[in-house]
Amino acid sequence: MSSPRNKKESLMEPQSLKQCMQQGLKQMFQAQQLCDVTLVAEGRKFSCHRMLLASVSPYFLRLFTASLPEAQNKEIVLQDMASATLQSVLNYLYTEELILTAENAPNLFTAACRLQILPLEERAGRFVVDYVSLENCLGLYALARSHNHPAVLQAALRCVSQNFEPLSGCKEFLSLDHNALISLLSLDNLAVISELVVYRAVKRWVDSVPTERLPLLRELLGNVRFPLLSRQELAEVQADLAKRYRHVQLQWKKLDGKGRMQASGGLRQGMYQEGIVYLGLLLFHYLGDDDYDSEDDDDEVDVIDSPVHFFDPCAESWHRLADLKGLWHSSCVSVGHKLYVSGGLGTGEHVVNTLYEYDSSTNRWLKLPSMAVPRHKHAFLAWKQKLYAVAGGPTDGRSAESFDLVGKTWAAIASPPFGVRDFASAVLKGKLYIIGGWMVGVSPAAVLKGSLIYDIASDVWTEVPQDLVFFQASAVALDNRICVMGGFGRSETGEECDTTNKCFFLGEDGMLSHNGPLPHLVKRVTSPGALRWQDRVYVLGGNGDDGNIVTVDYWKPGQSNWTRVKGGLPDPDYGAFWPCCAILEVPKAPLLCLLHETSVSSVAVGVTDN
Repeated sequence: MSSPRNKKESLMEPQSLKQCMQQGLKQMFQAQQLCDVTLVAEGRKFSCHRMLLASVSPYFLRLFTASLPEAQNKEIVLQDMASATLQSVLNYLYTEELILTAENAPNLFTAACRLQILPLEERAGRFVVDYVSLENCLGLYALARSHNHPAVLQAALRCVSQNFEPLSGCKEFLSLDHNALISLLSLDNLAVISELVVYRAVKRWVDSVPTERLPLLRELLGNVRFPLLSRQELAEVQADLAKRYRHVQLQWKKLDGKGRMQASGGLRQGMYQEGIVYLGLLLFHYLGDDDYDSEDDDDEVDVIDSPVHFFDPCAESWHRLADLKGLWHSSCVSVGHKLYVSGGLGTGEHVVNTLYEYDSSTNRWLKLPSMAVPRHKHAFLAWKQKLYAVAGGPTDGRSAESFDLVGKTWAAIASPPFGVRDFASAVLKGKLYIIGGWMVGVSPAAVLKGSLIYDIASDVWTEVPQDLVFFQASAVALDNRICVMGGFGRSETGEECDTTNKCFFLGEDGMLSHNGPLPHLVKRVTSPGALRWQDRVYVLGGNGDDGNIVTVDYWKPGQSNWTRVKGGLPDPDYGAFWPCCAILEVPKAPLLCLLHETSVSSVAVGVTDN
């Protein structure tokens, strides 16, 4: 009869072969038994086993099986590897134990790539993405590029691109191979204010090893966007070519500003500045009834003109851009340096289905394929290279469609559960929010109490009801919540709707959020322009109790009040009901004159052999 102890042991899982081997290798490594090779780093010696190293590392397998005398060496010196890094690598191989920190992860990733230990490379690579820095980004860029590690490559490129000018003087930059350098020079997102920075980087790289690299100069200069250089900058380039690089010379063409842009292939990211573009309604009034919100009246608009201005929040100054004539009550959204304006009212108050694109680098408007449905006062939002036009008048307010910015085509998407207009809208984390507003086709007329949320991925709408009564408000996404401002809201007595200056937050679920204070607006206003610039929420224009509002205010989280921007809107008659505004990237001042000039002049467009 077996004892209780034997019964307990019989129920235990037997040790697997893998576990047995791991335990045995660990014990032999710790006891330094049967070791047949020594790795050396920084003079420190580590005795280990050829069989284990060769089984997990193609690098060691080739080294140990090569038909060369070095393959039988008892000691292998690993140059440029810290002893602490090698110790961690060996601990991982023998025990699977690995402690990653911000300090050691980049070195472990480098060692894993060098020794071709793929499991360690993957673990350290996932960790190091969050710890790419100015000090290690160039090394990680070259390493991830040579070992085809997309996550680390993307993180390293992001850091290099944002710090290209200071990094271009580093030893690591000068050590890049020419293919890695060309990949950098071709990037649109380099944060350089002038193409001269790119030219100087090429010059430093070539001059560091001139005998080897001078033959590569012409190929490298093919990635410099010469049409973006001013006359003064070109003078420096010409002087260099005449003095140092006589085997190449500049090519010239006669171009205007648009031609410069086309010949260069576009601006780098650092050549743009981000600010606020605003389409207001200048000098408008009606010849008939004041009820301009009605779809059935026959009133006529005396003047329709939508001048376009750009506001620099840093300098608090306005600049005039190319006008978009004959539209108002349109909706707009931006993607990078391009602004898109859809729908609105045209001449004679006809609702239109047009879509226009403004390119700030050329200061020109282009008409794109029209929407399937005419719209005004509608939601117009952008998410991942698509534009979304939702609801609005003059139809039943239920239709919705999306525009593919790559294919330049419209496609229908799921319709909201019911029509709605005069609402606030925002996009947050792949979801479109329709907040408040008038329900269309409902008798008697009723306000949407709550929100409609459209999940882009699933193409499904969800209604989120709650006891909130408001319409003609504005909204903007702020971190993980939505800030809703102004509009007509429930009065203090709770019996009717009045113009309000109240603001509140909605969470991602569309429900009222009390996460942080949000002060009331300075004035009571309906349908103001609202957007986020950096860490600020801006409110521009709108319609107040006494007519159009021409002020601009902003609020930063943590502040107890809104801050008034000096000067306000650029014209005393520029305030508008339902203004159209968005964040837009525009060329910085030094490039504006070059790109917006209409006269033709000689422009350097590349280099050729001399």
